[in-house]
Amino acid sequence: MVWWSWTNPQPNPNERDIVVMEGLTEEEMHDREFAQLVQRCLMVDNLSFTITDAILCAALEQFGTVQSIKLLRDPKNPGKCIGTAIVEMETAQQADIIVKQMQEFMFMVGGMPRPARAYKATEAMFIDHPLRRRKSLELRFLTRGEPGAREAFQKREIAERHAFERNYIQQRIAEEELAMKQSENFQELRKKYESIKDNKEIDMLRQLYKLPDRVR
Repeated sequence: MVWWSWTNPQPNPNERDIVVMEGLTEEEMHDREFAQLVQRCLMVDNLSFTITDAILCAALEQFGTVQSIKLLRDPKNPGKCIGTAIVEMETAQQADIIVKQMQEFMFMVGGMPRPARAYKATEAMFIDHPLRRRKSLELRFLTRGEPGAREAFQKREIAERHAFERNYIQQRIAEEELAMKQSENFQELRKKYESIKDNKEIDMLRQLYKLPDRVR
């Protein structure tokens, strides 16, 4: 398994031979390879922040052969996944099957209580990939009054709400597990008490050593 690497794209050698035989220019061949890459890829969202390449690969291997995975990281904390990944499958058909299956059925990955979602990849997701033609980028802060700002802020609010709901669900699960453990301990102690409360030998020992009577 070769995990995702923007700096070392590995196009299919057979595809390269085909486009060269067609007499395409280097730029056209470059665009063809990039288009084929996008078709084979999908974006998986709503994953656990603790997801790993291996866990996601194992979950998707039932649909086909995973070629590579790129987990998207938090710019402020590069070591933390934001719950989104771009996955390259062996064929575009396999990517289509995963998107269809995950839209029709609840698909849990990595213990996340919320089902994961899958979408077909778009060229915009590969802005930093070497196979994409180099273009200048303008990065700036977005204000609420600008065109497109409303959708961007809505997505951020949804992501924040999902994070809050995830933390709440995880807290509830922890509380339920603690309550179950306490109930099991109580039942165990109750069984022990029931086994000794009517034990006559204990009463004889209490009288022998002049211990106070038990509280009933």
